[in-house]
Amino acid sequence: MYNARKLLTGLLLIGFACRPPAPASDSVSGSSKPRIPDRLKLVSWNIEYATAGLDPIADFLRSQAADVICLQEISRPGSTRGGGEDQARRIADRLGRWNHASGATLHIPQQQDCDLAILSKWPVRSATALAVTPGDRVYAIHASLGDGPDTVHVVSVHTHATFRLSPAHVVESVRKRRQQVDQLLERVGGLAGRVLVAGDFNAPSVTPEYAALAARLTDLSSSVDGDQRTFPASRPILRLDYAFGRGWRPVTYQVVDTELSDHRPLVVEVMRQP
Repeated sequence: MYNARKLLTGLLLIGFACRPPAPASDSVSGSSKPRIPDRLKLVSWNIEYATAGLDPIADFLRSQAADVICLQEISRPGSTRGGGEDQARRIADRLGRWNHASGATLHIPQQQDCDLAILSKWPVRSATALAVTPGDRVYAIHASLGDGPDTVHVVSVHTHATFRLSPAHVVESVRKRRQQVDQLLERVGGLAGRVLVAGDFNAPSVTPEYAALAARLTDLSSSVDGDQRTFPASRPILRLDYAFGRGWRPVTYQVVDTELSDHRPLVVEVMRQP
């Protein structure tokens, strides 16, 4: 959303960066696997409330043969965007009744603006929404997949956007985004087991927010060649979308050329580290 403004302010952030809810669980009946394998495929995508149509987006996701999907800017019942449709459930059904967690399944109040979802082939054992303070905007959903030593923690992230060019707004948005990243890292640091964190971080890779994430987690693109820019989809000049991990090594990392949204999707294959 806000293509031109988001692009301009993203470029501004590059220069600026050079200066110094209640837990709930969800498990939807559907296909699942007995254990999470050592190799899996993750897709992360800001789908822009499916303004290009939900069916082509679902078709694209199905074509990727993913195991786990992190979505951002996804509509839910009662939302003024995306027609107020439960897009997470509809996509999950199109994939074969996948398990999922979203603002709708977690019963997040509309005023907290939770536009996130995690879809999985495996049961979602628990899921929680993350907000800096109670009642604040939800910037991430954390879902636990699998059991015991096979547990994988997945976090879908959409941090605060900078969408105005005023210096005061830029400063405030960076402050809010850093609060979110700091809380996210504290949360992830307390988790036992393997972790995947992916989404639209609204922060180019020269920002302090990215530096903090890359210092604590593995940027899964770091050992893979190729263009990593994701925004705007028509002609990307900014990298705003990332996939990070702990306990995984990257096998493949691809930014897919499609204009079904204003962001390009990430498709990442990872292998469990011994």
